[in-house]
Amino acid sequence: MKKVRSTRGRGLIAILWPSFLVAGLSSGILFAFVDPWTLMDEAGIDAGSRLSGYSIVFLFLWLGGIVTAFFALYIFRTPEPGANQDHPREEPRL
Repeated sequence: MKKVRSTRGRGLIAILWPSFLVAGLSSGILFAFVDPWTLMDEAGIDAGSRLSGYSIVFLFLWLGGIVTAFFALYIFRTPEPGANQDHPREEPRL
């Protein structure tokens, strides 16, 4: 039996999953060189612990990745100006 997948669900996964991976990689690289305790102290944020510092920065990086992936997907799916609108172009497979 074939599963029917919605394009909205596939688009959501195409946005969330790569941005999650990029945020994980970016936070790993960032925290290899910067201590989250020092980072939060310089920013004037009372994080309470290093774990909360890791979490806050990871979530901000993930949010940045989501915004970037959303705009990339939006640009990818927007038809070119002056394109023939009589023949809808085929949806790209993600």
